[in-house]
Amino acid sequence: GAYICGEETSLLRSLEGLPALVSVRPPFPAQQGLWQCPTAVNNVETIHTLPWIVAHGGAAFAALGSGTSRGTKAVSLNTRVRNPGVYEVELGTTLRQVIDGAGGMAEGQVFKAGQVGGPLGGLLPESRLDTPLELEAMAAVGGLLGHGGIVVYSQEDDLVKIGRGLFHFCAVESCGKCFPCRIGAVRGTELFDQMLESGVTDARLALLADLCETMKYGSLCAMGGMAPAPIESLVRHFPGELDRYRRPPQRGR
Repeated sequence: GAYICGEETSLLRSLEGLPALVSVRPPFPAQQGLWQCPTAVNNVETIHTLPWIVAHGGAAFAALGSGTSRGTKAVSLNTRVRNPGVYEVELGTTLRQVIDGAGGMAEGQVFKAGQVGGPLGGLLPESRLDTPLELEAMAAVGGLLGHGGIVVYSQEDDLVKIGRGLFHFCAVESCGKCFPCRIGAVRGTELFDQMLESGVTDARLALLADLCETMKYGSLCAMGGMAPAPIESLVRHFPGELDRYRRPPQRGR
């Protein structure tokens, strides 16, 4: 049930009855995995495509998709759209087309941002809605295809509070094996609390940038390494959200 078990070595340690800590690689699981044996780790989405490929052939599957991202992708949408749920779309479909296919925004809701691929995905503004759901295309705009979970935020959502929640999620779900993720996520949560309580300052934003850089390049796995992505995209694409928490300078200071 741990989020970190989406990382394959953490999953294998959990299956062995050990703490779900990320293992240093190499050796990779294909060389030395479950109980020290060569192990192939696949997710349900990969396996569920196999019957269709066996029935129709690899060429038919490869004919779907766009660029180097072939086939289809199961995506889910939250209640900010008119018809939330799980949909299967061809890779290369744009984020805008996915939202439109779900009936567009729910009544009374106006689009503000979209986050694709879970809590490690970047926050994409409306100007990025025509980005296709492809591995390379999403990465190019600071997004993540990941497991295809799409969270749509409306003008009612406070993205600074969302950013705080994402850092807190990482702090709770970190396996604790490496200190950039274990400590960095806690410090990030504290930093957002300071900005929410006493204001956003240039000094705090600079500290936030340094913290994100440390986590991105120093973490052992993608959990800590990609947690900064939504935070950095918040600063890049939504400066107005942060400016709302700036405080006017006090007289005499």
